[in-house]
Amino acid sequence: MKINRQSPDKHDYLQILIHIAKTPKTLNYIGALPESRTPSVAIVGTRKPTSYGKEVTQKLAGDLAKKAS
Repeated sequence: MKINRQSPDKHDYLQILIHIAKTPKTLNYIGALPESRTPSVAIVGTRKPTSYGKEVTQKLAGDLAKKAS
């Protein structure tokens, strides 16, 4: 699983992030960023998730994937 890094000011899709108070210097993500603004969802996690957090995240991601297809 490759983790990509991108600066918000270097990609059109991430330009919206430059308007928040604490703009991140880089965004780490898996997969590919869309080329244009489209409705999307990001699941932001932690390095030490609880078993409950893992369960809820898996259910949420699964339900979202079913709706998208």
